[in-house]
Amino acid sequence: KFVNSYNYTVVNMNLANGDGAVTIKNVPLYAPGTERLTAARHANGSDVWVITNDYSSNVFRAWLVSCSGVLPDAVVSTSGAVLNQYDAFNSGSMKVSPDGKLLCQTHFPDIENTDLQTFIQLFDFDNLTGVISNARAIDVAGSSYYSAEFSPDSKLLYGAKAKVAEIDQFEVTLGSGPAIIASRIGIPTALNIYALQTGPDKKIYLNRGTSSLSVISNPNTKGVACNFEQDKIDLAGRKGNLGLPSVINDLYFNFHSDFTYQVLDSCQGIIQFEGSTNLG
Repeated sequence: KFVNSYNYTVVNMNLANGDGAVTIKNVPLYAPGTERLTAARHANGSDVWVITNDYSSNVFRAWLVSCSGVLPDAVVSTSGAVLNQYDAFNSGSMKVSPDGKLLCQTHFPDIENTDLQTFIQLFDFDNLTGVISNARAIDVAGSSYYSAEFSPDSKLLYGAKAKVAEIDQFEVTLGSGPAIIASRIGIPTALNIYALQTGPDKKIYLNRGTSSLSVISNPNTKGVACNFEQDKIDLAGRKGNLGLPSVINDLYFNFHSDFTYQVLDSCQGIIQFEGSTNLG
């Protein structure tokens, strides 16, 4: 499985009258890998870290993508437990918190083995150096977490249980694994949930493999006040399967308060901002 593993393709958006065209295709980064893949903004605000996880390993690779392209040498970190030792598919997900400080990792065991439970691993992430460290296990009895997602303010973490009709909410700012586990609030759902992804409207969307999406409308709020709504969005007969598109969550959250701007000189790129902002 995952013999071809992680590859990248380059699209030049200046070609084909702005529609873009592929200029480099399927360049290998590393093999074998897993289906876990995520990206995070570099501390400089422009470059991007692409983060991968080696197959059946606790080795992570952070590849820096700049305006010049993909740098050839990854930042390699070894941290946490080796996941998926019971699963040849190495299923699961990874997410970086919008503030760029935390990384979470999930894994999902063989679907035929209903006795296996899984846990979420939480790490510190340094978005300046790309280093991943300080692994903590978020382990709840009887839970098999398929995916997870951070709240827009990076203070809460949601875990989707593919075998239980419930979402777990944790306070990740508490630091230690036991303290985070003790903060757990279970939010009941009508059916099992698989993928979670924050949208540009700062709501978390949830997929359970049917023709509708569920929504957490207030994900920064603790407990049931986060406002989970089952099957809120009708996909008009189309099926969501098990995943959702991934985005760099920080694109929408860097400015946490209202501001106005005025372009003073478009040629020199001079912009005047007004209002209070938090670059967090």
